[in-house]
Amino acid sequence: MTKTSLLFMTIPLIPIVTILIKVQSSKVAEKQLSDDYELVQDCGEEKDCEGLSEALERLVNSNKNLQSYELNNVDLEGANLKGADLTLTDLKNANLEGVKLQRANLKGVRLQEANLQNANLHKADLGGTELQGANLQDANLQKAELRRTKLQGANLTGANLQKAELIFVDFKNASFKGANLKDAMILSSQNLSATQIKSACHWEKAIYRFDLEDKGIQSKSKVDKEANEEFIRSLEKDPTSNPKEVADCNKW
Repeated sequence: MTKTSLLFMTIPLIPIVTILIKVQSSKVAEKQLSDDYELVQDCGEEKDCEGLSEALERLVNSNKNLQSYELNNVDLEGANLKGADLTLTDLKNANLEGVKLQRANLKGVRLQEANLQNANLHKADLGGTELQGANLQDANLQKAELRRTKLQGANLTGANLQKAELIFVDFKNASFKGANLKDAMILSSQNLSATQIKSACHWEKAIYRFDLEDKGIQSKSKVDKEANEEFIRSLEKDPTSNPKEVADCNKW
């Protein structure tokens, strides 16, 4: 048999080998994801669960379901969980410092006393999220949705809330010192004092009054400019509500 005939016999095998490699790679990947799921389930309340961040990142990148897991006290510092669906997950007391959670679904997530300092929550959905006592210092919450979110005792010092929606939110004892409220929607809030508002930066550029006729409270509802300006003027004219310390707003 000539070398030429051998070559022609070998060529058709190349696509078959390629397919076999892809199948094997797929099986390996599925096995890895299965192991990742098992790790997430087993971590529970372990603070130092080795490999958890990497496992969650792989699951998120594979669009896997991460809802309703028990992950309180875990350490996920710096993890990339952009776009993750963590609905109803328990992350109480978790360390989420610097975590990337842009566009993440965090509806109903339990984050009491969690550390979210410097976390990126740009356009994240925090509807009904429990953030009592959470540390959100210097967190990015631009365009985030916080509807019926529980922020009692939360630390939002220096947080960026530009264009965020804060609707039916409980702010009891929450700190806004130096937070950016430019164009933020703050509607039907509970336990939010004038002093809290004025401790933030650009509070006079936030939106507090909407024309709710027909549409109800929606992000596309028309701003009631007259009522909004009147409310802001009333705060400006009230010296008794001025915070004891003026916030440093240079970074905004």
